[in-house]
Amino acid sequence: DIRSLAPGYDASGNEILWNSSGFATNPYFTINRFQQKDTKNRFIGYASVKYNLLDNLFIKGRVSDDYLSYEYTGITPTGTAYAPQGAISVVNYNTAEINSELTLNYNTRFLKDFNANVLAGGNQQKHTLNGLEVDGSNFNIPFFYSLSNVNSSVTLPRYSKTAVNSVFAYADFDYKSIVYLSVTGRNDWFSTLSLDQDHIFYPSVSGSFILSEAVKLPSWINYAKLRGSWAQVGGGAPNPYGINLTYTQVAGSTMPLQEITRDANGNLVIPNSKLKPYTSQTVEVGAEMKFFNNRLGLDLALYNRSTINDIVPANVDPLSGFTSAYLNIGKINNKGIELLLTGRPVKASHFSWDVTYTYSYNKNTVERLAAGQNSFFLGTSVNSYVSVYAEVGKPYGQIQAYQLKKDAQGRTVYAANGNEEQGNLVDMGTGVAPSAISITNSFNYHRFNFSFLIDGKYGNKIYSGTNLYADRFGLLKSTLPGRDNGLALNGVDDNDQPFTYTVPVSNIATFYDNRKNISSFFVYDGSFIKLRQVILGYNVPTKNIGPIRIQSLNLSFVGRNLLILYKKAPNIDPESTFTAGNEQGMEMFGVPRVRSYGLNLMVKF
Repeated sequence: DIRSLAPGYDASGNEILWNSSGFATNPYFTINRFQQKDTKNRFIGYASVKYNLLDNLFIKGRVSDDYLSYEYTGITPTGTAYAPQGAISVVNYNTAEINSELTLNYNTRFLKDFNANVLAGGNQQKHTLNGLEVDGSNFNIPFFYSLSNVNSSVTLPRYSKTAVNSVFAYADFDYKSIVYLSVTGRNDWFSTLSLDQDHIFYPSVSGSFILSEAVKLPSWINYAKLRGSWAQVGGGAPNPYGINLTYTQVAGSTMPLQEITRDANGNLVIPNSKLKPYTSQTVEVGAEMKFFNNRLGLDLALYNRSTINDIVPANVDPLSGFTSAYLNIGKINNKGIELLLTGRPVKASHFSWDVTYTYSYNKNTVERLAAGQNSFFLGTSVNSYVSVYAEVGKPYGQIQAYQLKKDAQGRTVYAANGNEEQGNLVDMGTGVAPSAISITNSFNYHRFNFSFLIDGKYGNKIYSGTNLYADRFGLLKSTLPGRDNGLALNGVDDNDQPFTYTVPVSNIATFYDNRKNISSFFVYDGSFIKLRQVILGYNVPTKNIGPIRIQSLNLSFVGRNLLILYKKAPNIDPESTFTAGNEQGMEMFGVPRVRSYGLNLMVKF
């Protein structure tokens, strides 16, 4: 029972360990002793001006500003197993994004049944970040959490400034509100790329045809629309100072010492002046239809998207002194299907039942990497038990793990001490789920409404660091065999000779701890289905509510992340993730999504 770990600390305030590793913090110690506080203040402003040159020709200018002020304090308390004297981190920064845009707009009607809307303009986007991060360690006075009380501290200034200049144009045409055609073009210049490769032009063409307006369809078809598009988009590098090696004054130094400039996250990134803009090209066709007096609806889309020269941060050997590098990695293709079905199975005077179903499938393939490369390292787990790669001809984000070593006949190979031997490093599958589904059922009865959402993903793999460490520490049921009378083994040795051995009780812990070297044991099917949301509401009568005219008033109870209905990965939430970066499919001491309950009040005046 996990409650036996409460309150997580002893009379002296020191963490009570629940396993042999101090880095796996007692969860009750985390709740009761760790401190995190953050404050965000945000301002979004917008101003525009419009001048009509002619009745159908006007010029428009606009300026928008998105400003954010952020303050954070995180405290690792005195008595923490992995940091006995504690630590503190204080972050303060401001960001601002200003967009200035000027457009010329023209619309007209010609040849009686044709309409046109044309626009041309330019935009300038500027983004700045300015802040400071101070990390202190070892409090001189225990339990007094202040930067003035730390034994040592490191100050990291944060500053970045980026800009994107753009010119663009589009033209929309329609014929009798039946046939629509749109053509666009845009050219961007990015400050984060070298001058000779800092720009890219990308066009698009899209069209649609309202079939139900053009021809007479059977009476049970109420609406039919066909659509198609071809489009390109592009982008620059995310790191504002990633093309040249730059230096920064060493914080706190009394001498004029300099060090290599870190990025906004404090990482050392290898500069790459050869980066190119990435380009994504998409072809899509689709249809939207409604049947049986709009009681059944269908929206179907098929797409094929190719991304060329995608800019991805790649981890590098720490012996280089750097943590990562941004690289163009070739070509990645995504093709798939998206389906939306809506229906109203029951419609009565005081009762209705609506169903919404979605399905998506994406087939991802790495078609090309940098010249001479067949694989690209994306990241690794704690202690490198598994790694994640991009490999040519396979889905992006392949999880590689070590297999259990077996002979040609499938027999387990054991070392002389009875430990299972490590086999080859093999692909276990992608960490990114290719398929997703959801279904929402909504019911209305008089003034009451009730709905629930079930969703899921499937087709991916997930490595669980939680299960690996739990296995090492003897916390799983799978580690029970052998605790009473030893564990009998049968297989072969390194010389392919029959091997029979009983692991004594005194060595059982070592036997299970060795399984950390056979990480494929802890790679599972990451599929899941969840009861994501339940809502029960009531529309309150508004006729007799005071002198204020209220159009509607709804009070509802909302529950989210309520149940995991299906999963194959034991002991963990398959949605848990170790990182938000490119190396998806890894979990490490993750906690389930927070189950929440709340009341919503929605009033319309």
